[in-house]
Amino acid sequence: MSVAELLAALSEKGIELWTEGGKLRFRAPTGALTPDLRSRLVERREEVIAAVRERARQSHKTLAPSYSQLGMWLVHQVAPDSAAYNVSFSARVCSAVDVPALRQALQALLDRHATLRTAYTMRDGQPLQQIQGYRDVDFEQVDVVGCDDASLYQQVTAAYRQPFDLEAGAVMRVRLFTRASEDHILLLVVHHIALDGWSMWLLLDELRVLYPAYKNGEALSLPRPEVEYSDYARWQSEMIAGPEGERLWSYWKQQLAGEIPSLDLPTDYPRSPLVSYRGSSELFELDEAITGRIKDLAKAEGVTLYVLLLAVFYILLHRYTAQEEIVIGTPTFGRSRAEYAKIIGDFINMLPIRVDLSGNPSFRKFLAQVRQVMLAALEHQDFPFSLMVERLGRSQNNNRSPLFQVSFDVQRVHQFEALSDVFVPRATGRRVDLGGLEIEAYPLPQQEGQFDLVMQILDAGTTLPAVLKYSSDIFEGATIARMVSHYKKLLESTVTDPDQRICDLPLLTDEERRQLVLDWNSTRVSYPEDTAFYRLFEAQVVRTPDATAVVYEAERLTYQELNERANRLAHYLRGQGVGPDMLVGVCLGRSPALIVTLLGIVKAGGAYLPLDPTYPKDRLAYMLDNSRAGILVTEAAFRDVLPEYAGQIVDIYADWPFIEAYSNTNIDQDVSADNLVYVIYTSGSTGRPKGIQILHRGLTNYLTWCTKAYDVEKGHGAPVHSSISFDLTVTAMFPPLVAGRAVYLLPENATAESLARMLLDNPGFSLVKITPAHLELLNNLIPAERAAGLTHAFIIGGENLLAETLAFWWRNAPETILVNEYGPTETVVGCCVYWADDDVYVSGSVPIGRPIANTELYVLDAHLNLVPIGVPGELYIGGDGLARGYLNRLDLTAERFIPHPFSSTAGARIYKTGDLARYRPDGNLEYLGRIDNQVKIRGFRIELGEIEAALSEHPAVQEAVVIVREDTPGDKRLVAYVRSAQSSGEIASELRYYMKERLPDYMVPAAYVTLDAMPLTPNGKVDRRALPPPDYLRPEHATAVVAPRTEMETMLVDVWLAVLGIDQVSIYDNFFDLGGHSLQAMQVISKMESNTGLRIDPAFMRFQTLAQLAAAYEEAETTAVPTGDTEVEDARSGKLLSNIRRLVSKKK
Repeated sequence: MSVAELLAALSEKGIELWTEGGKLRFRAPTGALTPDLRSRLVERREEVIAAVRERARQSHKTLAPSYSQLGMWLVHQVAPDSAAYNVSFSARVCSAVDVPALRQALQALLDRHATLRTAYTMRDGQPLQQIQGYRDVDFEQVDVVGCDDASLYQQVTAAYRQPFDLEAGAVMRVRLFTRASEDHILLLVVHHIALDGWSMWLLLDELRVLYPAYKNGEALSLPRPEVEYSDYARWQSEMIAGPEGERLWSYWKQQLAGEIPSLDLPTDYPRSPLVSYRGSSELFELDEAITGRIKDLAKAEGVTLYVLLLAVFYILLHRYTAQEEIVIGTPTFGRSRAEYAKIIGDFINMLPIRVDLSGNPSFRKFLAQVRQVMLAALEHQDFPFSLMVERLGRSQNNNRSPLFQVSFDVQRVHQFEALSDVFVPRATGRRVDLGGLEIEAYPLPQQEGQFDLVMQILDAGTTLPAVLKYSSDIFEGATIARMVSHYKKLLESTVTDPDQRICDLPLLTDEERRQLVLDWNSTRVSYPEDTAFYRLFEAQVVRTPDATAVVYEAERLTYQELNERANRLAHYLRGQGVGPDMLVGVCLGRSPALIVTLLGIVKAGGAYLPLDPTYPKDRLAYMLDNSRAGILVTEAAFRDVLPEYAGQIVDIYADWPFIEAYSNTNIDQDVSADNLVYVIYTSGSTGRPKGIQILHRGLTNYLTWCTKAYDVEKGHGAPVHSSISFDLTVTAMFPPLVAGRAVYLLPENATAESLARMLLDNPGFSLVKITPAHLELLNNLIPAERAAGLTHAFIIGGENLLAETLAFWWRNAPETILVNEYGPTETVVGCCVYWADDDVYVSGSVPIGRPIANTELYVLDAHLNLVPIGVPGELYIGGDGLARGYLNRLDLTAERFIPHPFSSTAGARIYKTGDLARYRPDGNLEYLGRIDNQVKIRGFRIELGEIEAALSEHPAVQEAVVIVREDTPGDKRLVAYVRSAQSSGEIASELRYYMKERLPDYMVPAAYVTLDAMPLTPNGKVDRRALPPPDYLRPEHATAVVAPRTEMETMLVDVWLAVLGIDQVSIYDNFFDLGGHSLQAMQVISKMESNTGLRIDPAFMRFQTLAQLAAAYEEAETTAVPTGDTEVEDARSGKLLSNIRRLVSKKK
C-alpha cells in the first residue's frame, strides 16, 4: 500500500492526521484506527509526516476571492463590527449532549470545508483569500445553570452578534449554552463570506451524520467533496472573462440601462449618512387557508409560488411609494453546475429585478410581466452582482445599497424537510432529531439591517412562515407590522379577484379604514351653520356696544360706531344694486375705513374682492374683468395704481359725506349661508390668477371654532399687519370682532419692526397671525426678556414651519400658545391645526395636526384610495369650509372639487389640495410640501423641506431655503440660501461638511448663498423666484478644479489619479462621483497606509471629497490611537452615526 493509498484509507474512516512539534498526531472515531492501520502508520511514519506536511503546505494557498466573497469583504471593511452578515443556526436541545463528540463533529466540518478556515487579507491593493491547512474549531460550552429565559436569550443574542475577524480566518464559532443536562441552546454562527443559506443546511445535514458517528465510535460514511469552493471561484473568473460572460453582461447592461430608480420608501426617521446595518424583524405566517388559495392561483396562472409572492410584494411597494419603476434584489441559488451542490461556500448572487407598474395593469397582467422578467433574469443569473455595480458605475452612497434597497426570497428545503420545523417559529415547538440530538426551534433574529427591507418566506408545505427584516435606523417596528398586514391583505385581494387592477386591490384592514375615514374625522359639532358671518358681529355689538373694536394710530372706533358706519355703507350699496353673490372690489389701505367697507359690503349681501394696490395693473385689470365686479371701493391715494375701470367707483373718503346720510340701522337682509362672503385671487398654474369663492357658512364655521379654540377673549385683540388679499389676514381681523376684542391696524407700509413695536407697546394681545418667515424676523427684534406676555397665542401659517423658528418662544415665553395652522384659501384660512409642544418636536418640520370642527382630511393616492399611516399621499379636504369653487372656471372647479368618495350625502365634495402629506400613528398630519415641488436628482426623490430642516439646526444659520436650479439645461443642482452672521465663504465651507455628516450625499447642496434677508412676497412668504443665482465658480461652491493646498492633499491627489486613472482632480471632488468604487476605495487606503503609516478605517467613505479625507489624515497624524470601540449614536436622533470603529489607527 502506497502512502497516498494509506492516507486515503485513513481519510475514508474519518481519521485526521497533522503534525505538531515534529510529531505525527491523529484524531479518530472510536475503533476506527485498527491494529493493521496503526502498524502501517508506525512502519511508514517518516513518509507519512512528509506527506502530511506537503498537503498542509499546498492547502495553505492564497487565491483571489469569488465575486460574492469580494462583495462580503467590502461590506465588512465598511462595518467590521456589524452582525448583519452573520449567518446562524440556533436550536434548543432537549436531550443529553455528548460534548466531546459534538466538538469532534464540528472539527470535522471545519476540516472538510476549506471556506470555514479561510482568512481574508489585502495585498498590493488587492483582496485575497488564504486557505489555512488546519484550524481548531471555535467551540465553547457556556454554563447558564439558573439562568432565566430572558437572560439566556440576551446571552445567546450577544454571542450571535459578536463580530468576526476575517483577517485571522475566524469565520465560524459554535456555542453550547447548558442550563441542565437535557436543556441546552446550540448556536452555530458563520460569516456570510464563508457560506450561504443552502450551505447551512448542508452543514447541519453533515452534522446529523458526524455527531452520532463520533459519539458511537462508528466509521464515517461521508465522502469527501469532489471539488472545492476555490474551484468555483476559478470557474467563475474564467467564465466572466470569456464569451459567456460578455453575453450575460450584455443582458444586464440592457436591463439596467437609463436612470435606475431608487426606492423611496416612507421612513420614520431620516437616513444617516452612514448605514449602520442595525436591524430588527417582524415574524408572521400565512395560514393554511390563504396558503392553499395562493398556491392554487399560482398553479392556475402557470407561475411559481415565488413569482406570485414577489409580484404582490412589488404591488405593496408601489402602493407605498407611488413609483412605477421598482427594482428588487432577489438571491439566486448560484450553483448552476451540479458538482457545486454539496460545496460549502457563498454562492448567492443577487439579481436586480426591474419591473414596470405604470398604467395600473390588472394583477393577472402584471403577474405575467414578473414571470417573464424573472425567467429572463434566471437565464442570466451567473453574472456577479458586484461586477454589475462596478460596470454600471453606480455612485457609492453610504446609506443605501446600490441598484436596489429591498430584497425578496422564498425558500423551500426539498431535501432537508426533516429539519425545516427547526427554522419555523411556532407557538408550540415541534421536535426534530438531529443525529441523536432532540432539538426544537429557538428563533433568533439574524442578518438584519442588510437592506431597507428583506422579505423572506419559507415554503413549509401547507403554510408560509415568513419574516420581514428591516433597518431599525429608519423604521419603527409598528410601521413594519402595518406593512406586513398590508401584504397579507393584498394577497387576500389578489386571490379573491386577480383581474382587479393593482391600484384597486384592497390594501387596508377594515379597522384602518374606519380609523382614517371616521375616527380621525369625527369633527362634527354644532354651530350657527345657517347664519351669515356678519350676524355674529352684530350679536357682539349688542353685547359690547361701547367696547373698542378698531384701533388705528390715534383713532379708535367702538363696536357701536363701527356697526353704524358699516350699516350706512351697506344701505348705500344696497341702493346701488348690491345683493347676494354680487362682488364689490376693495382697494384701500389699512385704516378703520377698510373694516367699515368690508362689513358694509357683506351686510349689503355682497361679497368683497380684495385688490392689493401693490399688484401690477395688468393683474388688477384681469381680476376686475374676470370677476365682473360692478362696484369698486377705493381712495384717491390708489387711483393711479388702478387700471381703467368701466364700473362704478366709490371713493370711501370723498363720498363719505354722501354715504353718511344713509340709515345706521342693521339691514334686514336675507343672506344665505350658501352666499359668497369674499373672493380672493391666488396664483394659477396657467399664469392667470384664479378667484376662490368663499361662502358665509365656511367663514362662520371657522370663526366659531377659532374664537373658542384660540381663546380670543384671553387678550385685548389682534394686530392686522398683512394685506386682505391673503386669507391669513382673516384670522387677525374677524375673530376679535365676534369676541368683543379690538383689531389693531398697522399702516400700509408697516414692517416687521412695526409689528414688533406694536407688540412691545401693547402687550397682552389675544393672538398674532403670522407666517414663519415673519416670525423668524420677529424673533430677532423682540428682546428675550420681554417676550413673555406679548400675546396669548401665535397662529402661524402660510408655509412649512420648522421647530427652530419656535425655539425663541419656547425658551422665553413658555406660556405663549404656538399653533401651526394649515389651510388652503379654498378651505377658509385654516382647516387643520397643531398645538406645538416643545416637549415633543424640538427639531424639523412641525406637524400640521388634526382637522378643525366640521372638517374632514383624507390622504389619498392618485386613484383616490386611502394610503396607510405613514405613507405620503395627496391631502384632500372635506367639510363645511369648502369654497364654492373657482369664479368663472367650471373646468378647474370640477378638477379640484371632486365628488366625495367617502360620503353618502348628495352633492358632497372634497378639495384636491396638491399638497403632499402623511398621517402619523397618533393621528396628526405631517405636511411634506407641494406635489409639484418634489424634485429628483440622480434618480433620488428629494424633499427640500428635509434639507432646510437640517440646515436650520446649524447654530450659525438663522434661516434657510433650498431650491433646485437648472442654470445649465439638464444640470439640476441643489442650492441653499441662508441668513447667517458669518461670511459667505466661511459659512459655506462649514455647512458643506456639516451637511455631509447629516444627510446622504445626493441631498447635500452644491452651492451655498448667504443673504442679509430672504426676499419675501407681499403675504410674507419667501419669494423663491427672487433668490439670486449662485456663482458656481467660487471656491465654496466646489465645482472649479481647486489645486491641493497642503502636503497631505498633494499626496492624496497623486493616489487618486493613480487609482482612478484620470488626468485631474479637484480637492472638492467626490471620489465616487469620479467613478470610484468600493474596491478602489480600499486601494486608496492601502496606498496611503504605505505612504503615511496611517490606516484610515474603511468607514472613511464618509469622507468622500479629497479635502475631507486629507483633513482626516492630518488629524490622524496628531491623534492616532490604537483601534478600539466607540459608541454609536442612534440614527433616529438625527445626529451623525459615528464610525463603528475609530477612524484612524497608527500602523505598528
